[in-house]
Amino acid sequence: VEKHYNIALRRLRKGQCFNQPVFGCREFPAEVSLLEGDEAEPASFYDEAGEHDLGFMLYDIDFDNGMAPMFFRAVMEDGIIDVARAREGVVR
Repeated sequence: VEKHYNIALRRLRKGQCFNQPVFGCREFPAEVSLLEGDEAEPASFYDEAGEHDLGFMLYDIDFDNGMAPMFFRAVMEDGIIDVARAREGVVR
């Protein structure tokens, strides 16, 4: 575990990645950067934007059940979509 952590840390410090990070699919590339020490988190456009219901989004594909799509109700709160919490409300 330590070895892989150090590999990831070294790549983040150099701005490198094995594959381009994306938001779900390659049409939505993500920019990733490492914050170390006392660096402040950059301001977001969505800070204090409140809650926005984004409708249903694809959560996963259930391959054990005939490739059935699984959806969740995406809600963005101040620019954050908590996908881990969304697991509770997955719809098939």
